[in-house]
Amino acid sequence: MTKTTLELPSFFKSLPRNTLWLDNTIRPNMSTHASDQQGNDAQTFTLLLLGDLMIGRLIDALLPTSIARQSPESDPEDAAHTVDTYILRRSPELKSYNYLSPWGNAVDLVRRSDLVLANLETALTTTQKKWPDKVFNYRSHTANIRCLTEVGMGMGGKGYVSLANNHTLDWCKEGLLETVQTLADNHIELAGAGRTKDEAAAPGILRLREKWTVKCWSFADHPADWKRVHEFNSKQNTTLPGPSAGD
Repeated sequence: MTKTTLELPSFFKSLPRNTLWLDNTIRPNMSTHASDQQGNDAQTFTLLLLGDLMIGRLIDALLPTSIARQSPESDPEDAAHTVDTYILRRSPELKSYNYLSPWGNAVDLVRRSDLVLANLETALTTTQKKWPDKVFNYRSHTANIRCLTEVGMGMGGKGYVSLANNHTLDWCKEGLLETVQTLADNHIELAGAGRTKDEAAAPGILRLREKWTVKCWSFADHPADWKRVHEFNSKQNTTLPGPSAGD
């Protein structure tokens, strides 16, 4: 079978923060439109590109497992108090909030998509030490990974999150490492951070229909003082390889 690889866009190095680049090995002339399908090589697939996936702060306090409730003394926003005092009193139906609730009516869409890619805009950690001098320090309990796994993102090779954003280190390196480990334990691909410098710079690798490889790199150009943390993939420290025809 002949293969071709998408070329690296010439504007890649000038892309803004939180950039996601896909290196896909695909079949030539493959159509993604059902009306254009001809022969055995034509297929349709769904690649779901999400924005910020935020399950910290007030969402964490609404979920069945909550670090804001478990350790309220370390919560800079007192999210549990806000939820109990203002939100649940006005919207008591939210007392049944569960791991699927953040997705609203999009649950089926996420589940039936072939690949799901998102920016995880919070640390998944129970650590108590927050990064100093930040306006917001986002955190969600590690058990809230179920928000991702219950829609199928934990199925090997289907779900990916970028950690190259301005909240991955909100709870310092310990929080970053716990986030990475939680994702790895639940078979969710990631890029933009890691347990080592090399892992942080490596792509997440997804498999599309067990036929095509999709590689996702991620890096951030902010916050500037995070570039000294080797486990965070800062743009200043990033060198990306070109696509490989062997992928």
